Amino acid sequence: MAIESDVLVIGGGLAGLTSALAAARAGADTRLVSYKQSTLRNASGLVDLLGLHGPD
Repeated sequence: MAIESDVLVIGGGLAGLTSALAAARAGADTRLVSYKQSTLRNASGLVDLLGLHGPD
């Protein structure tokens, strides 16, 4: 059985999630494939830190 999508994003990390979201918002039929758990949960502190502290 074939699954058809406009965009296939492989990887559930920060780059993969951002890419899938951008494609979906642009109107593409988007499918995100990730192995086991996303790596984003390990990087969430880093993402919050970059959002709070910009260059002086």
